[in-house]
Amino acid sequence: MLTYGFDIGDLEEIRDRIEKVLKVQFRKHDSSFLGGDYYRSKGTDEEEMILFRNWDPVDKEPIQEPGACKAILRIERIDDAARAREVDAQLRKLFKDIRPVV
Repeated sequence: MLTYGFDIGDLEEIRDRIEKVLKVQFRKHDSSFLGGDYYRSKGTDEEEMILFRNWDPVDKEPIQEPGACKAILRIERIDDAARAREVDAQLRKLFKDIRPVV
């Protein structure tokens, strides 16, 4: 699994940029567990991307790594190492403020 944090909190802007570069399609969903609205994309094979705000409006605290970022992109089941390197390189080129989140 790859997880990235963004300093910008505009999910729509992040989603739009990722869709264009990685050629994926996100769909909007809602989950109180993920802080309300979030985006999910099913990619090649079992690969899945989830983009959400790093804020829980109910508990009024960050969902992951306090204060580290405003939005999080989690890429699950990305098993091919070459694909992981490709996605990582494209995301780092696209976003200057992106960083891995543990």
